[in-house]
Amino acid sequence: MAEKKIKWTDQQKRAIKARGSDVLVTASAGTGKTTVLSGRCVNIVSDKSDVRNILVLTFTEAAAEQMRSRIAEQLRDAFLEKPDSHLRYQLMLLQGADISTIHSFCKRLITEYFYKLGLDPTFRVIDSDEQKLLKAEVLEKTIDWAWQQSNLRAALEQLLYRRDLRTNNGFLAKIIHLSDFLDGVVSRQNWYERAARLAEVTNPFVSGLAEKQKQIVTDKLQ
Repeated sequence: MAEKKIKWTDQQKRAIKARGSDVLVTASAGTGKTTVLSGRCVNIVSDKSDVRNILVLTFTEAAAEQMRSRIAEQLRDAFLEKPDSHLRYQLMLLQGADISTIHSFCKRLITEYFYKLGLDPTFRVIDSDEQKLLKAEVLEKTIDWAWQQSNLRAALEQLLYRRDLRTNNGFLAKIIHLSDFLDGVVSRQNWYERAARLAEVTNPFVSGLAEKQKQIVTDKLQ
């Protein structure tokens, strides 16, 4: 049993007990989001729901394991506080519950329904190194193609002029870093528009701020 019972705030209680609608929970790092979300899962299961009907998706394997561990801990606490055969059974089923990364869940769906998608059942997901090699190959082909277009050649020359194209941290590598970053952006078009506005800033004061913001983005991409 946990050393002490969790004392939820009023806002946390609302997030845990809300039903019948979508719930958006936002909070800064270290404020207990994982604990609240695991508490919500336990609260739902305590209402005689089956843990196998709950889907919990995270961005990393570590976060998924942490979520599973927190749910197990709170389920055990709930069972010890009020022994119930349903809760005991849910603890047994927890290891088979859908608590995983988004990638793992999507891969499982594709594996189960490959025949509906017209895919080879022996498909595999490329790893990050293969992905980078493919992106580099596509980038090289794109540059070659652009060079062959008379209306794009001048712009390409200007873009690549005096750029470091050879080192591992050169201009082309930064393009791939940017692509990796954009893979996690929900709305690329909005990001493009914001980036374009940032590049057009001319006010000296705002320009200094814009340079700092661009530096932050650059640091994040590296």
